[in-house]
Amino acid sequence: MTTIRCILFDLGGVLVRFRGVERVAELLGDAEVSEAHWSQWLRSPALRAFELGELSPEQFAEAFLQEFSLGLSPSELLRELHGFVGRPFDGAVELLDELRPHFLVACLSNTNQLHWPPLASEMGLDRRLHRAFPSHETGLLKPDPEAFEHVCHELDLAPGEILFFDDARLNIEAARAMGFAADQVQGPVDCRRELERRGLLPKAR
Repeated sequence: MTTIRCILFDLGGVLVRFRGVERVAELLGDAEVSEAHWSQWLRSPALRAFELGELSPEQFAEAFLQEFSLGLSPSELLRELHGFVGRPFDGAVELLDELRPHFLVACLSNTNQLHWPPLASEMGLDRRLHRAFPSHETGLLKPDPEAFEHVCHELDLAPGEILFFDDARLNIEAARAMGFAADQVQGPVDCRRELERRGLLPKAR
């Protein structure tokens, strides 16, 4: 079996609270978040352009509201946007600190110029990650294959040497198609459980 050398994390929904898709569903009048919501979110042209660093926040708000009938003005959407990403989950920072001496620890995140700076500062990502791949800096987005290829190239690792955690099924399927080990998770507790299951962390007593 291939040895896992890198633990690669998504951020929102995995290490950090994220309610962007949930909030959009609420604004659309839907009681629950479905795979259709996730698919529309991940494949939104406006969101893709924003997270690729191609649109300003104001341009993004205008374009996003043309795609989603949310009943908001652009300025109201931008205020909502600041609340999409919250504080780190309990145990997230501790998990990174525990893994860092034993694995290459990195993140692969679809993010933007508004969310990334507070995220990086809040979690101290510069000292807790060996590498970070935020989409607005790399110009590459999940679930596109190029995003995963870029990680392998930059880390000089084979896909099977990387274990990827993400909360979105589409991203997990894309990672597995590229040959990554990948698990769909919701928060650090799930991450730890999967790491223990794979024998990469000792089971808690």
